[in-house]
Amino acid sequence: MTDREYENLAQKIGHDMLNYKTKYKSFTQVYNLILNKYLKSSTTKQENIILIKTIHYITLLGYDIDIIKPCRFKKYKY
Repeated sequence: MTDREYENLAQKIGHDMLNYKTKYKSFTQVYNLILNKYLKSSTTKQENIILIKTIHYITLLGYDIDIIKPCRFKKYKY
């Protein structure tokens, strides 16, 4: 995969993670569920690169990971 493909995939995953409603799944469970939706077979290296880019994308949108389990995001207040 190219760097641009990683970024596009991370943006899709980040957007889906922000809209995913859960009461019991952890951050990594939600991430893995959505990652498998877009990328059926991946290596650990690819998963880690996409994870880093996904967290970066979510942060750029103004969100922070509020709680790891269950997965919740909190919008920054400026």
